[in-house]
Amino acid sequence: MFCKWVVGAVCLFYLCVVVIYRNVNEAITNMKLLSKYNPIWIEEPTNCDDVVGHATIAKALEGVNGGKCGVATGEVHANKVLFKQLLQLKAVRYVQIDSCRVCGVSEILSILLMSAKAGIKVCPHAGGVGLCEYVRHLCMIDFVCFNPKDEVDRICESVSECKYFYDNISFNKTKDGLFYKAAVLPGYARMRESYMKAYTFPFGSKWCNEEKARAAADVMVQDAKETLKQDSIARGLHWSNMDKFKGVAIAAACVAGYYYLSKRE
Repeated sequence: MFCKWVVGAVCLFYLCVVVIYRNVNEAITNMKLLSKYNPIWIEEPTNCDDVVGHATIAKALEGVNGGKCGVATGEVHANKVLFKQLLQLKAVRYVQIDSCRVCGVSEILSILLMSAKAGIKVCPHAGGVGLCEYVRHLCMIDFVCFNPKDEVDRICESVSECKYFYDNISFNKTKDGLFYKAAVLPGYARMRESYMKAYTFPFGSKWCNEEKARAAADVMVQDAKETLKQDSIARGLHWSNMDKFKGVAIAAACVAGYYYLSKRE
């Protein structure tokens, strides 16, 4: 009961199950048991592409605990058509767009518009490297242009401030919680060049001691040699030993040059 009081009365909480249930009926059965804790949503309770399955779960939850728990999904959907189907079948109460999975800002604007028309909240999926920097733009666009309602269960996921970008995410802290601050620099998000170089696979400094990086570099050299060989065959040329040596030298120089550039600060 203490856990119920802390979670249910003090803060909102949601269940991120992400397809751990084997089927729709299992998801419904478990949610009936967990509903006493008053979660605001169950996230991706069945296969992400199963629109009808999500609709079935959403319909079943309407009669559980006063319908307090809704279905949330969308973080792996890549286009507006799937979101349209989810909205048409009333299969979702919370739309979770992903700024990298959906193919472009224009596509996302369509989803924001459809969700606002259907009266469905958009709660962007975020976390990791870059997603928070992207969705801070999208959630503000949604609020300003499409759905200007400030509701307690309308949230945007986030992580702690990250150091990889020039205009890192930051928050305003109030008695009601944390709120994204607007970006200062123009554009979506710009990663610092030093991190791009350090983490570029397989030549970045963060990979230099990894066996899989060395193996990948060897494969790249072999691929370059094979490409030169196939090119010579296609052109009907016969390479002498000296020509072969030159070709390998050029390929090796390209790889070494890229490695050197990736190490420069």
